[in-house]
Amino acid sequence: MLILALLTACEQIHPPQSGRLTLCIPDELRPSIQDEAPVAFSGTLQEIRERSGTCTVEFVINDGSIEHIVGFSILDSNNTDVTPVPTWEIGNEVTLTTHTAFSFGFSSGMVLEDDDGVLFAIDEGAWGGALTDVDLPFNIEQSEHPLATEETECITTEGFAQSFEGEFFSPFSINDVEIDGQAFSFVSIEASEFGPGRSCEVSDMSNVFSWAVLRQ
Repeated sequence: MLILALLTACEQIHPPQSGRLTLCIPDELRPSIQDEAPVAFSGTLQEIRERSGTCTVEFVINDGSIEHIVGFSILDSNNTDVTPVPTWEIGNEVTLTTHTAFSFGFSSGMVLEDDDGVLFAIDEGAWGGALTDVDLPFNIEQSEHPLATEETECITTEGFAQSFEGEFFSPFSINDVEIDGQAFSFVSIEASEFGPGRSCEVSDMSNVFSWAVLRQ
């Protein structure tokens, strides 16, 4: 309650703070936009490596015949790369599931799991978010009131806090949390809602609720 009270007291700080998330998902692992059915496969976590392509950290997963490479990058509100590079044990069997939401635009999400549960869950969070309806062992929600508001000619941006299992965090931040006794990092990346500006409106803006959860 104290954290929520402090966040509420900080409303109207200008401008709203947010980070940026990039996902790297190869075409063969992307769900079809026709039915948006998730794509899942299992294999061996063969390598965790830093950038060889677009994303800062990459995960090489071998399904027995093909090496699949997925990755992500996280930038903070100062546009600094703060992507966590996990140090999980290599050689374990994992399952990767990719998700897509499509309305006026695309949004993607990924969940990586092993025998002990979630290794990471990451949601770009635009156009409704790709993991909104996915059954996960934690709950992430948006604060009722904005922390900050910024108005320009054509866009008003409201920035919100994100709650992880009822504890509120303001974007951008990296926070230590627990899931079933395991240590995780919850990265609060962006929770923004967009509306008309002072004298005009951008019609194709999507609200964003972007976050990442990674086992430590």
